[in-house]
Amino acid sequence: TTGSEINFFTPDRKQHEYYFTWWEQDADSSLPGRDILYIGSNNTAISGTFSLTQKEKSAQIVIDCKRNDRKTGQADVVYTKLWLPYFANASWKDSRGPIAYEQLETFYDTVLYVFSPLGNLRFSNSHPFRLKKDENPHPRYSDYSRRAQHLLLYENNIVTTATAPVKRTFHVQYLSIEKEIQNDIASKNAATYARINDKKVTAWPAFHNAAPFLLPRPLSESYNRSFFYELPSKQGVTEKTPPAKDPTQFAAESEVALADSSLRLYRELIGYAWLSPPHVDPALQLTKDSTLRPEHYRLQVNEQGIKIDFADRSGWQHALYSLAQLTRSKDGKLGLFHCNIEDGPALSFRGIHMFTGPTSWELHKRMYDQVLLPLKMNKTVLQCEQARWSTFPDIHNNISIALEDLQKEFSYLRNKQVEPIPLIQSLGHMEWFFKPLSTRKWAVNPQYPYTLNPTKSGARKAILSIWNEAFSLLQPSTIHVGFDEIGMIGFQLPREKEIDYFKKQIRVLDRYATSKNAALMIWGDMGLAPGEGPDACNGITPERARAIRKSIPKETWIADWHYLGNPDPAVYKNSLQLWKNEGFKPLASPWLLPNNVRGFTLAAIEQKAGLLQTTWADFESSEKNMLLNIEQFGAYVLALDYAWSGRKEVPEALPYDPVKIWTQGFYNQPKPIDKRMGRKLDTVISLQNYCIESAQHRPVSLSIDIEQPTPFIGCRLSSFTETILPEATAVGILRGYFQEKLVFEKTIRYGAEVRANQDDRSCYANIGRDELYEKDFHLFFQKPMTLNKITLSSLHPGAGLTFKSLVLIE
Repeated sequence: TTGSEINFFTPDRKQHEYYFTWWEQDADSSLPGRDILYIGSNNTAISGTFSLTQKEKSAQIVIDCKRNDRKTGQADVVYTKLWLPYFANASWKDSRGPIAYEQLETFYDTVLYVFSPLGNLRFSNSHPFRLKKDENPHPRYSDYSRRAQHLLLYENNIVTTATAPVKRTFHVQYLSIEKEIQNDIASKNAATYARINDKKVTAWPAFHNAAPFLLPRPLSESYNRSFFYELPSKQGVTEKTPPAKDPTQFAAESEVALADSSLRLYRELIGYAWLSPPHVDPALQLTKDSTLRPEHYRLQVNEQGIKIDFADRSGWQHALYSLAQLTRSKDGKLGLFHCNIEDGPALSFRGIHMFTGPTSWELHKRMYDQVLLPLKMNKTVLQCEQARWSTFPDIHNNISIALEDLQKEFSYLRNKQVEPIPLIQSLGHMEWFFKPLSTRKWAVNPQYPYTLNPTKSGARKAILSIWNEAFSLLQPSTIHVGFDEIGMIGFQLPREKEIDYFKKQIRVLDRYATSKNAALMIWGDMGLAPGEGPDACNGITPERARAIRKSIPKETWIADWHYLGNPDPAVYKNSLQLWKNEGFKPLASPWLLPNNVRGFTLAAIEQKAGLLQTTWADFESSEKNMLLNIEQFGAYVLALDYAWSGRKEVPEALPYDPVKIWTQGFYNQPKPIDKRMGRKLDTVISLQNYCIESAQHRPVSLSIDIEQPTPFIGCRLSSFTETILPEATAVGILRGYFQEKLVFEKTIRYGAEVRANQDDRSCYANIGRDELYEKDFHLFFQKPMTLNKITLSSLHPGAGLTFKSLVLIE
């Protein structure tokens, strides 16, 4: 079981008065087995507690919440969620008797029994509750956002008044469990054994010559697939190419130095795609052309070599990323089809927004190198307020990024012609700042801290001290200070006070940015009234919104966010025009819906604005959250393509799948250039699965011996699970050994390296070639490794991880 929540609404259910999923609250976990979440506050609409007590084989939820006004509202409660695939072989019963699975949504009772191979459960509540299936038991190929497989135990439309509080007691009890779930590799039935013999197979095929494909789409492109320019290489040169040292000023760069910088960057880029590529040394003619517009370039490949004309350093970089994209293998050689490319951007500001985290620098660098820079992004807004600022060590938490990593990322981006912009919320959305009790004296509502009170000098000094540290560390040219939804949570004062706080703090931040010679950026929702934009109009009335806009300094960047799924650019024009006409610099800021991205970006091109593609994949930037929100990263691909090319097709008519482009780029590995032989074990062995009675005593590990150990450059694992699992769940671990010494190991995660048979989606970490099965996983090594044993161990007792085949690539 997982997940509980309570939400409170206005009588018409159009607005939340308490939103469980996003609104952070205090919790008391001081006693073992007991957690108390404090809901709302006594000086806002809702207050109370939501407590969870857990004992050995039981758990209890107690809800005690009330309204603090004279209004009537509604509440919804989700007591828990069951992951339905774990209960595929379960039977169900209420107080009256058995219930068929197909009839679960007709359930309305105070008690539910579940009998399953995992064990027997009893759910009971002080009030009748209902069941709802939120599932997709057979996900289709492109069902990227259909991740839920839940049965919700819930109540809804609970009427709440000052005299009718919400009081509930919900129990979960484990009944008659005769066995404990074990996943112990050392147990008696832990391992099974197999052997790979010396039978040779084609382990890595010679691929067909894939048609050239360049993204973003250039202004013009023509290819001649009858002619292939084979990249010459320097004989006898085998050293690893050092990272490219990009030239800083082309006017001062000698022709030899420019060619050397270009070759180094090109070799670095093709090294992301090809295993041990030769030290390529193509005939390369480079010309700086002052007649080209900023960031533009021309690229020509013919029998004489490669010719690049570029406007500036950015145009030079774009050309080399395009050159690397177009590089192909043919007959065991690297090269390019003859082509003529004319290219340049439709928008000059093409940015992405994302959060940070303790592992985000390494993650982001891979995103930049393998996806975002090839897509010609040139701005990054990094929401980094939860960094490990030395000014306020009490706000550090388990998703804080190290300052050293943040500084590395900013330096890296500048070297890649990308402007890094720090985002530190400085008025609303200040939950991160108010986590310690010591800072709450500076909140508008210390009982429910969310909005900074800029009338308090200590509050102003506190946020500026963090900005001082950010400037000292990062030296930004633009700062994003937030300012969205400033009265959304815990705002116990008349809403007109939002205007006063906005005016006060925007003056403070404007003076500060000016003193640092930096441009200012804010979110735009508070400056729009309903009707002045398609949605996200939190100015409430035209008069209020106008007063807020008048307080914003001219030339401020306005990240104008609207998220409705409409592909028509006309829908988004009004707000962009309004901001532009009043002297601001608007940025179209869409989110995840493809039609939203298309319509808003094309509107930005028509209005000569910019693009900032937002991403809200939780507050920590991590690979797990990427996998759990993969469609948001596909939206990066769409946004950067539309913003560069200005193409007009609706998303479903595009010649590519944006999620597939993202995953193929992010999970790309250096691959063999030519055909390779290898050895194969082809047999079906299923490991432990506690969701099936007869599968509970299967082994939890498979050990494969390799006759006559040989150096291998990689392997291909073909496997599946019997159970659909949550995305990014660790399912198993693949290890390689030589003479009992661990040589490599790789965690196998659901959605990335493995999927269930009934799940038609591809594995995101597949190699991305049409000739290969999209659920197979390849792992290539940085150098050949000699192996004499490989093991595959289950990490999840309910997965039913099933081995199909293993190919070792020589």
